[in-house]
Amino acid sequence: MAHIGVDLHQNSFTVCRLAADGSEAFETWQLCAADLDRFCLSLDVDDETAVEATGNSAWFRDQVIAWVGRVVVVNPRQFQVIRKSVKKTDRNDSRALAFFLSKDMLPETRPKTEAQSELASVTHTRDLLVTSSVPGC
Repeated sequence: MAHIGVDLHQNSFTVCRLAADGSEAFETWQLCAADLDRFCLSLDVDDETAVEATGNSAWFRDQVIAWVGRVVVVNPRQFQVIRKSVKKTDRNDSRALAFFLSKDMLPETRPKTEAQSELASVTHTRDLLVTSSVPGC
């Protein structure tokens, strides 16, 4: 069993794999179908994965959930270790996620249903349109 911290970005993700013996392994993957498939194939069914809640974390969770025992989506507003980190690097962020996952000390968010995500997207788009409209037109 490994605890895997994932620092997710738009084009790539950095992984810290914390093994049961305490050893760490880091890898950076491109966020493309081929790399995501290879990453999923490297996972074990008893692994646990943690990723910070971002714009594409729900999609990432959906891609890996069948390959691992547990996926934790972390609320970044409640997980100050990364947010207030002095050494803000992908390796440090993924290491912190893996470490605190191994201690079961991560503030987990509830994943939105597809309907909730679509509604949030429509609402956000509406807000953008309202705030960008020119007064008096």
